[in-house]
Amino acid sequence: MSRNTANSIAAAEDAAAMATNTTNTTISAMDSFIPTIPEVSADDIEAKFPHKVLTKIEGQPTYAGFFKLREEVYQNALTSKSPFGGATFGHLGVVMGAQAYTLATGNIWTIPASAGVYPTFPAAATETMKRKLMSTFISTERGLRQWEATSNLLRNQLLQAIDEEYYAELYDPIFRYETVKPNDFLAHILDNYAEIDDEVLEQNKKEFQEPPDLSLPIDVYYRKQERCKQLAADGGVPISEPDLVLQLQIHMGQTGQINSSYTKWKRKAAADRKWTTGKAFFRTAIKEAGVIGKLQGDNDFQANSITKKNKTTDNVRDEMVEQMGEAFDNLAMAATAKNDTIESMVKSISDLTTANKQLTAANQTLTQQLKVALEGNNRGNGGGSGATNGGGSSTGKKEFPAWSDPNAYCFTCGYKLRTGHDSANCPKAKDNPGHKTEATRANPMGGSLRCAGWGNKPDGKERK
Repeated sequence: MSRNTANSIAAAEDAAAMATNTTNTTISAMDSFIPTIPEVSADDIEAKFPHKVLTKIEGQPTYAGFFKLREEVYQNALTSKSPFGGATFGHLGVVMGAQAYTLATGNIWTIPASAGVYPTFPAAATETMKRKLMSTFISTERGLRQWEATSNLLRNQLLQAIDEEYYAELYDPIFRYETVKPNDFLAHILDNYAEIDDEVLEQNKKEFQEPPDLSLPIDVYYRKQERCKQLAADGGVPISEPDLVLQLQIHMGQTGQINSSYTKWKRKAAADRKWTTGKAFFRTAIKEAGVIGKLQGDNDFQANSITKKNKTTDNVRDEMVEQMGEAFDNLAMAATAKNDTIESMVKSISDLTTANKQLTAANQTLTQQLKVALEGNNRGNGGGSGATNGGGSSTGKKEFPAWSDPNAYCFTCGYKLRTGHDSANCPKAKDNPGHKTEATRANPMGGSLRCAGWGNKPDGKERK
């Protein structure tokens, strides 16, 4: 609350107190008090904008340019505080629209009508009620002025960021663009010019299905999924909250690094498996897995190792996860079953004991198989005599995951790439103006060194 607003409310309360202390007065002082609505400064609002000028879109708007423009105007709207829409997200509802605002924040964005210059008191209102109504009146009227000033500033920023020929349809002969709402302006540009064709949607779907690279912070993956969800919504084929959570669940299970946490997550009630809670849950799980991996000294189980070492290790580990998962499910079902008689309880205990023995035996067998597989893998990757990993002679051929292309290179993304991904077919090229489609391993043209050393030579090490 501003100082002017506080002073106006205090004056109203002082007038009410004087009326209460005057026993011979039948008309309340609040009935004759004329409130003063504090002025709102557009300069003060604009001074808080992180983007004083929005990124200019030259020519016909593209979706990439529109996406950046919209993010900037969203950030500006958040800085202008408002008593409406939950009073937490500033004026985000001005640029997002009421329906989208409710979906994003859980609050309702609605702008009340002005009550005029003076509030109307109910006939039976007490002094206390009148003071509260006066305070609400002053706050609301000032909020309306803040809303009008903020809307005008954001609309004018958008008008300057895009050439007029692309929004000339919104022009009114009398009011020009003064009545255009920022959210209607953005909707017009998205629907008519910032096109999202089928190819973009298909590429977005593939990117959404790409698993996380746990050599990077997990926030990179979370941001990618949310960006894909936003693009899909803008393209008219939205990704639902359950789909978002399911893909997160699948990706986390495929890492093979947080099996116990993955099982705990799947056992949660469907109502508790949400995107926000899932992000926090798996971030903690990955962090704990990294600590355990360091204590064990086994690089294959560290949180920053998402790729499997070879097919043999993959098969053994997957088999162990599957059998242990089934066994634990059986144990949980047996432990929680309600039995009607003592005999059935005894039988359940016997079945549980048998299952436990089978699990122990299977665990021992699979652990031994995994140990043998890892030892063989170490010998095949330079751990044994006579084998080397680059620089010297090698008696074994390096193997790479089936999804990868060890000969591929991308100017923006580096060396570790899926099949079909190279400089000429990079999904992130549109976000990197300096991207060079001709870059290859043989001639990287000064491109990214990310994951240098991976794949066949040249592998980037020579450029370090």
